Amino acid sequence: MKNLFIKFIKSSRLRWVLILAAVAAFVVWSGYTGFQEHQIYVYTDHLDEAAAWVDGDAITLRDLSYYVLLEECIIEKEARIYNPKSSKDYWNIRDDGSAVVRRTIREMGVHDHIFYQKALEEGIELTPEEEAYLENEIQDFWMDLLDEQLERLPTDRETINEEIRRKALAEKYQAKLASEMGIAGVRLSWDGYDYKKLLMAEHQYKKNNKVWNRIRISEVTIHHDKVNFINGHNLGDDSSEDEEIKAIPDEENWIDRMHIRSMFE
Repeated sequence: MKNLFIKFIKSSRLRWVLILAAVAAFVVWSGYTGFQEHQIYVYTDHLDEAAAWVDGDAITLRDLSYYVLLEECIIEKEARIYNPKSSKDYWNIRDDGSAVVRRTIREMGVHDHIFYQKALEEGIELTPEEEAYLENEIQDFWMDLLDEQLERLPTDRETINEEIRRKALAEKYQAKLASEMGIAGVRLSWDGYDYKKLLMAEHQYKKNNKVWNRIRISEVTIHHDKVNFINGHNLGDDSSEDEEIKAIPDEENWIDRMHIRSMFE
């Protein structure tokens, strides 16, 4: 009996040692995983990683390069007026450390991808007049960028120009669909009420925050000091974003925040 009791005690101790070792390993693994998930990506090193998926298609960082350039340019110009000595202050005040801009960029990219695919399905093309207008828009886009952005392009010019062209076709399809529905084109913009309903009803859309939240919008094509004068940091947090779209906004509350005027409205 004594020997059996001793064996029982030893086996119990071993069991507890194994349990504690497993718990310790889990804690270490969780900490390491959490640390990795909060590391900031260098945008150009992850161009082919997905920020989202739509109907099985990946919306990659490369696909969003144009929108990153556009939004960072717009906000940074406002920021330099607000505080010429520390434009990052404006980013943190206006957009909670760039979280709102980050969401805007991805949603615009998703919207244009969906409508561009629809334009291809229906054989929509630009007329010669629209092509000429688009070329002027492309030239204006490059002229409007900050000098620093031209030195920190997230991808090559040809890719960005192609993204602008796809956006033009998406806008033409948007105008056509709005006409068929008998509504204003703005209601089918990326944050429009009717577009939100369409997205939820007809498409499978999933966000990839594990990648997108590791992009520091406001620091991709421009650069700020490491320390911010307002709150001591530069990084916003999108951790509260849902992975899936959960609800349609009330029709009375939807707002169009598009920064570029449509070619076709």
